[in-house]
Amino acid sequence: MISVDERENIRNYFESRLLYEKKDYDNALKLAYSANMNQITFKLDIKNLQKKYIMIRTALNHSSL
Repeated sequence: MISVDERENIRNYFESRLLYEKKDYDNALKLAYSANMNQITFKLDIKNLQKKYIMIRTALNHSSL
């Protein structure tokens, strides 16, 4: 059985992925940072997502100047 904390982390992880696909980068980044995953596969994927979010936000901020 999955613990309540782990369930919340998994929900945050997948919701951040959905928000990323919807181009809601700010909220996707917030959820990615809040997901505290114990499995190495999820940890690596979250780190990759966080890097993508930061690169996209930086590019969007520079293009609006």
